[in-house]
Amino acid sequence: MSSLALRRRLAALEAQLGERADREAAQAEFDGLVRELDRAVQAAKERVEADDLTRRAAGLPRSVETLVQRDPDFANEIGRIQWRVL
Repeated sequence: MSSLALRRRLAALEAQLGERADREAAQAEFDGLVRELDRAVQAAKERVEADDLTRRAAGLPRSVETLVQRDPDFANEIGRIQWRVL
């Protein structure tokens, strides 16, 4: 193989490695975002369940909608989850 052919092949291999590294970095970022979203959803679920137990104990109806209205921090967290999903 000529030196020109070797240089071309090396350049092609470097490009492939760069693309692979880019894909791996993107996959790692995606996986991190999925883990972050999973944690946020789990925290929201736990908060809803705790609110549900409190409301049941007080004889009040269950309602995620009223939780969102009553708790602006929870409403903001739900909004952040929705934004990440969309």
